[in-house]
Amino acid sequence: MCTSLTLHAQYNTTVNTANCILFINSLCKSFSMKKLAVSVLLSIIHICSYGQCAITAGADTTIPCSQPITLHAYYDATVNCTGNYYGTSIPFTPFSFSTGTAIPLTTDDRFSNSVSIPFTFSFFGVAHNNLVIGANGSINFNTSMAGNMSDWSISGGLPGINSATTQSGILAAYSDLANTTSGTFYTSVYGTAPCRKFVISFDSIPQYMCTTSMFSSQVVLHEGSNIIDIFVKNRSSCPSWNSDYYIVGIENSTGTIYYAAPGMNPGTGAITNFGYRFAHYNAPTGAVTWNWYNTATGSLVGTGQSINITPTATTKYTVVASYVDGCDTISLRDTIKVNIQNGVPGSFSDIIHYGCGIDTLTISNTTTSTLTGAFWDFGFGATSSSIQPIFHLYPDTGSYTIVAIMYNGTCTDTVTQTIDLTPTLAITGANTALTGTIVTVNATLLNLGTHYTIYWYDNGILIDSSTVPSFSFTKGSGVDTITAAVVNSDLHCSPTVSNVPLIITSINTGIYNTSENSINIYPNPTNNKLHLDHINNAGDYRITNTIGAIIQQGHLQKGNNIISLQLLPTGIYILQYHTVDGIKEWKKIIKE
Repeated sequence: MCTSLTLHAQYNTTVNTANCILFINSLCKSFSMKKLAVSVLLSIIHICSYGQCAITAGADTTIPCSQPITLHAYYDATVNCTGNYYGTSIPFTPFSFSTGTAIPLTTDDRFSNSVSIPFTFSFFGVAHNNLVIGANGSINFNTSMAGNMSDWSISGGLPGINSATTQSGILAAYSDLANTTSGTFYTSVYGTAPCRKFVISFDSIPQYMCTTSMFSSQVVLHEGSNIIDIFVKNRSSCPSWNSDYYIVGIENSTGTIYYAAPGMNPGTGAITNFGYRFAHYNAPTGAVTWNWYNTATGSLVGTGQSINITPTATTKYTVVASYVDGCDTISLRDTIKVNIQNGVPGSFSDIIHYGCGIDTLTISNTTTSTLTGAFWDFGFGATSSSIQPIFHLYPDTGSYTIVAIMYNGTCTDTVTQTIDLTPTLAITGANTALTGTIVTVNATLLNLGTHYTIYWYDNGILIDSSTVPSFSFTKGSGVDTITAAVVNSDLHCSPTVSNVPLIITSINTGIYNTSENSINIYPNPTNNKLHLDHINNAGDYRITNTIGAIIQQGHLQKGNNIISLQLLPTGIYILQYHTVDGIKEWKKIIKE
């Protein structure tokens, strides 16, 4: 039996530090002082992005309950990860989004002119003094992109998408934005040399196809340490466009190295008050402070490179090494899990019974060990000391975290589980449709039981009901605003109503004429070339198929234009045209 356990790590400095191959040795000292050495090789891709090139707390380990253990963390100053980054979440502490120098950028999907950085900034090991700002929530250090297109289409994550836009880029919740009508791009400088911060802000810019939702994000470049902070104040969900994708990340000039915030390459859904940091790994030149924390609770366990503990339950510990790099404090971290052998492998299960206003949760303690006690926190102030609670009532909707502490007389185990009792209803479908075609609308239901009826409304008028989460109708002219309400068939509760309507607009066909524009599109149908005459405003065009997939795109000049459809198969397509003044139209075209 081990009386103590010392964990030691060393680096193989002969390998490429982009992979940072790490050897971990575990030495177990017995009473007879015999040593058992175990060498484990871990090849970890992009490990530098989380700082483990710098420190390690060792490999996860298992010890008997109540046995002392020494945890030891190592920092290896010989490991060089220059040019690489580690990423970490940071508090939401941005500078003002709406002050500074306004950057002229009113053309959709374009990069700004070159903008000077007030200090030399190193990005992937390359020094830069200028950058360009992208209209879709990014900046780029390749200044040859000035005035060129900032791709709006996002089909996946880094690398390999929109290389000209993302390579040499910082993506601050990169999304398709509609900056032609409102929103401002600002730059500002805070602090004094050599500790300045250069701030690029995207302030209150409408999201394309969801123009009532305002997008605000910010990039902060740190002088000296070359740290990159990204703050996202608001990015709303927009499932009707680009699959609701956005990206928070950075990519080098060739697209061979990239880093992204977890779950955001790409991400979907809304973001509010989010902060993330990408920082270089630089060897410290001064003192390093070591702190150990209980990973689950965040409480400080000890200080110094080594700590002695006697855990009574399986626990994760996080060590944080902090030092000053230029004007910034760098914190590198690693986590180790200490498993308790012959302890209390606690577990429980639950079954939710949905009700009208009050939900019942049946809990079963499935722990196989013999318990002498337990404590339950049901997530809203109610507790129990019963080993086997039967059920509990939840009077309000919401998300609750249940914490159960199991005790067998010597050791404990803490088990947590989150339950969601919030009934939700969301509806999805195409935002445009040809007049006379069949349109299908789908519903996504959560926490509404298994027996229900969905009532479908068009412009406030009931048009259908169904017991399956979809319905279809024939598209007429004009705009249809689709909403839905769900009633649980077993409980006859008050309806749960969709809080975001689906707006479906009919698509015009043929020639389009207004008092402001007289665009003549011919021949339509066509077997090759499509003429677009009398265009008063230059803009971009996109050709999609009838399910919305982009087939072709380009730019239209003021005056007369010709688009070649030679490579398109025979069929029906949609021509989308939008200008720098925000004019956007849809036309049906036919390729013979």
